[in-house]
Amino acid sequence: LDKIAEILSILLGPHVWGPVVIFTTVFRSGLDLDHIKIILPLGFLFVFVIPMGYIHLLRWQGKLSSWDMTLREERPKVLFVGLISIIFSLISTYFFANQLLFHLTLIFVIFAAVSLAITKFWKISLHMEMTVAGSMMLNFLFNWQLPILYLTIPVVFWARYQLKKHTVPQLLAGTIVGIIAGSIVYLGL
Repeated sequence: LDKIAEILSILLGPHVWGPVVIFTTVFRSGLDLDHIKIILPLGFLFVFVIPMGYIHLLRWQGKLSSWDMTLREERPKVLFVGLISIIFSLISTYFFANQLLFHLTLIFVIFAAVSLAITKFWKISLHMEMTVAGSMMLNFLFNWQLPILYLTIPVVFWARYQLKKHTVPQLLAGTIVGIIAGSIVYLGL
């Protein structure tokens, strides 16, 4: 079961889920092709490449116990770099995108800041946050026509628990933060 949980955790984690959410958000936000050519590489760089690259650099240097930052104490510096990087993405959306994409990116910034604040004191499941908020955001962008995405939520919950990466309260907290972020998308736009 651990091998299945590990595969699911990777497939539904930031290495795969992150690019899916980025690409889908950019393409479904109503931008014309000229703006997509600018904003997609910038968004991919700031929201995915820099944060994931930093994680892999720290892992390569032996400064992280695992790529998914099992120890809470390892997370704040990574989340801080991610937050700063996502702020640069927000700035680029201000200049090169529309209001919808700017607001969605602003929600990512708030989401990253909340995750950083919580992680300074307590370990929370970032996988659950991303899965829940990402499922809600993609459903919003597809006019609530993809409820099947919500099936990923219990799958990720089970996988992270099976791998002993999180306790039930940490997984529930990640779910709640994800619901709040996803609800901001729904209520704020």
